[in-house]
Amino acid sequence: MAGVECGACKVQVPLSEVVSLAGCSCLVCNPCLTTHVSNAINLASRQVVETTFQKAYPVGQRIRYIDDQGDVTVGIICKRNWSEEDWARCTLTIRNLGAEESFSIGIWRVVPASRGDAVPRLRIPGLPRVICPGSCSGAEIDGAYLRRIAPDAVTHWDDRCFEASALLSNLVRCPNGSCGALIERVGCGTSTPPISAIPENASPRSKYAALLRERYRYRCARCGKDFCGVCLEQPYHDRYNCRENRAPQCRFCDNKVLDCPSLEGKRSKELRKLAKERGVDVSWCLYKAELKRACRLACETCVNPACAEKVKTSCTKILACGHDCCGVRGEPRCPPCIEPGCASAESDGTMDCQICWEALRSGPCVQIACGHIFHLSCARERIVQGFPGPEISFNFMCCPLCGSREGHSGGAQTSTGAVAMDHCMLALEIKPALELRNDVAKLAKKRLKLSGELRRQAELQPGGEYEGRPVDYALRKYLYFQCHRCKKPYFGGERVCQNGQRNQQEFKVEDLVCGGCAALASGNKCEIHGTSGIEWKCRFCCSVALWFCWGTTHMCDKCHSLCATTGPRKIGCRSVESCPLGIKHPPPGEEFCLGCSLCRFKDVV
Repeated sequence: MAGVECGACKVQVPLSEVVSLAGCSCLVCNPCLTTHVSNAINLASRQVVETTFQKAYPVGQRIRYIDDQGDVTVGIICKRNWSEEDWARCTLTIRNLGAEESFSIGIWRVVPASRGDAVPRLRIPGLPRVICPGSCSGAEIDGAYLRRIAPDAVTHWDDRCFEASALLSNLVRCPNGSCGALIERVGCGTSTPPISAIPENASPRSKYAALLRERYRYRCARCGKDFCGVCLEQPYHDRYNCRENRAPQCRFCDNKVLDCPSLEGKRSKELRKLAKERGVDVSWCLYKAELKRACRLACETCVNPACAEKVKTSCTKILACGHDCCGVRGEPRCPPCIEPGCASAESDGTMDCQICWEALRSGPCVQIACGHIFHLSCARERIVQGFPGPEISFNFMCCPLCGSREGHSGGAQTSTGAVAMDHCMLALEIKPALELRNDVAKLAKKRLKLSGELRRQAELQPGGEYEGRPVDYALRKYLYFQCHRCKKPYFGGERVCQNGQRNQQEFKVEDLVCGGCAALASGNKCEIHGTSGIEWKCRFCCSVALWFCWGTTHMCDKCHSLCATTGPRKIGCRSVESCPLGIKHPPPGEEFCLGCSLCRFKDVV
């Protein structure tokens, strides 16, 4: 079969594969023509957007752009930063008029050119000029041939031309990586849109935030995500402008630190002065990097007085994992890391304080004996508040999470052993509680001896549940209260009497008074025997009280035995002659002191 020589590759090809171009006499084979046209169009496609970008934003030209505070500002282009991956991510290095410091902004922040602007409106060309690959003298291939020969390359050219025109338009790309839709910006000029959703009595800050929201908050119709049309932050930062949104968050709360000073370029002497002004511990810092990081903790703290006080008591050391220590300033051993996902963290997954249920990072923390971590302020408050009810208990010195006494789970901490909350940073708060516990333990052991329980009860004998633990048994059996006046513990009856107390009205702290203080208040202190021999009348009948229950009530043995069943009844006497006590006293239901029993027995004898 006869062939024809291709004008491009000089190879004999069948006549059916030869294409005759209009405007020249060359005969070119179809493969050579398709490859030549595709390469030429693709090369022009790669250059058209970059060329348009360079012509649209010449160096030294003035432009109007939206700054971080949402205002339109005039700047001068210093440098163009082309992005091969995405034209919508191209940036410009500019500086403001009268300023020397330069910074980068995205081209989507440039306000489109209008009449009177120096930036010219560029015309996007049509199809690129493609020369015949044959031996003719540079004849141009017609556009109709280009679209028929290389339709994919021409489609790519059209897309790139659209991107080039978008550089000069008011478009922004959706920052959602899986979307990337182009959105036309409307209302980004200097005119202020109406604010209808904000009441007239709103604060200036609320009105300012609403203005920015109406101007620069966009929602993509394709993916439904909202974002900022200035900084492309997703989702939109509702309360702050772009500059404020980049400000660091306070370590102890979620507030933005808008006045955070920069530490760049500061000398060590200046850093130490700053740390002294903020009250931050930098005594452990040996290198400037450590000093700078400790000062960063102080600078990234908001103006809230509570946060300013927390930073003064916080540890500023850096853990081996690289995270900041969450402990307390001055403690000998730092607690483990509490950052989520940290490989060195010893936490059981609980990143909240189990006392206040706030994040552990919101304040300096302590690690108690069982290993659990709590806020220092929460642990102190728990100890200072002490036992919640009228009777003395020591569960507040247990771990709030596991009930541990000294590193292992167990019963209530009523013995004389170590306590879980006994931390070096809690020494001042725990000391009065430990002294009270020791006083209660002494009273409990003394009562056990006087009652003969040590010999009678099988639970205290070898093999019993409370073998070797008489204090635990005594505190389970007896109730002790703290006198409101002298602050000393006193015996308040047995725990079985608590059923009777449920029928009583809610207790008052002022009513918890020991026998000695009550005798002094009633003027019945014996000059010879003091308050040790003072006796009281039963509140419900005319008998000498043998029991003092609920911390407020004296009862005889008969009335005391009725507390667990029907409850005591008030039985009064008609006259002094018929009263078993033989004295005048108030009616049943009121407390009455009988005086010193030792002196009365002496008079009878």
